[in-house]
Amino acid sequence: TFYKRLADTRDLAQVAAIEEELSDRFGRLPPPASHLLALRRVKLAAAGAGISQVDVGRRRVRFDFVRPPTKARIQAFLRRTAVKLEFGYGDPFSMTAREVGEGPLALALEVLEALGPADGEAPR
Repeated sequence: TFYKRLADTRDLAQVAAIEEELSDRFGRLPPPASHLLALRRVKLAAAGAGISQVDVGRRRVRFDFVRPPTKARIQAFLRRTAVKLEFGYGDPFSMTAREVGEGPLALALEVLEALGPADGEAPR
């Protein structure tokens, strides 16, 4: 089924291929289907970025790291994004965006793409 295939995706290219197939078959995707695809993209990007959890809400997006990133990684990330973030130095180390606008999933993906792969990880 479509759900099984989506759950089995291992990279963003596979999600894009499923999205293209669905669009070819059914035309413009309804918002719930687009939302489901966006959730999968966020999950894959988070795993590749060394993020253990992404908490997406209407007013904020929080990213919990598996292990604290290096100073160099945070500095490089901050040069690649204009998103305003708060950093939490507890356990786990976290980042929170409080100005999410109308597209919290799109903001989450933007942050994850700017963060890039975790140290020693290949992009997904």
